[in-house]
Amino acid sequence: MKPLIGVSPHYDGFDGTVGVRPNYFPAVEAGGGLPIMLPITQDKQEIQQLINSVDGIMLTGGADIDPSLYGEDKLPTVSFFFSDLDKFELELVRMCIEQDKPVFGICRGVQVINVALGGSLYQDIPTQYEKGHQHFVDTSAHPTHTVNLVEGTHLKRLLDSDIISVNSRHHQAIKALAASLTVSAVSDDGLIEAVEMPDKHFIRGVQWHPELMFRTDGNQQALMQSFVNACR
Repeated sequence: MKPLIGVSPHYDGFDGTVGVRPNYFPAVEAGGGLPIMLPITQDKQEIQQLINSVDGIMLTGGADIDPSLYGEDKLPTVSFFFSDLDKFELELVRMCIEQDKPVFGICRGVQVINVALGGSLYQDIPTQYEKGHQHFVDTSAHPTHTVNLVEGTHLKRLLDSDIISVNSRHHQAIKALAASLTVSAVSDDGLIEAVEMPDKHFIRGVQWHPELMFRTDGNQQALMQSFVNACR
């Protein structure tokens, strides 16, 4: 049987619309997984039931995260956030980590993992990280900058490369790294681009969007495949 993978939804908290953006499902299916969209809930028993029902969790991109969740006041550059989505995903991550259920965070997803474990974020790269280059690029199906892979990490062993090219579509990023996480990739301007939990089966995240490049980029194919394999 194919591993069943729960995918967190793209959520519009203004009108309550939920859905999954293109390419997440095809990327999971290409790796041999069966994706389903998770409903948003604050009920811990329901979250536990969802975790029990799937073989792994994929956290997708989307809205900013409420800065109060990592102890900061909101800057004007934070356009909007949805507290119900934040609370759901943070609880989902914490419960998955306790049970060693595979989790793969993409873009917002890697930020959720970091915040769930006590880390913080740059609320806005252009105004808070002056040495950074443009990280929000509309043509995010194509590589826009490089990242350096960190020796000794799962990501480095998987891709067997020192530097890879990635796409980029984010204005927030990891600032203070959670103590239980390890950096596995750093962008060419010094931002944390990928993390992992060395003592867990598969708790990993990347700041770029492999689901938008998996059809044409072997590294992104391998990354998606490694997650699906971990869910088997």
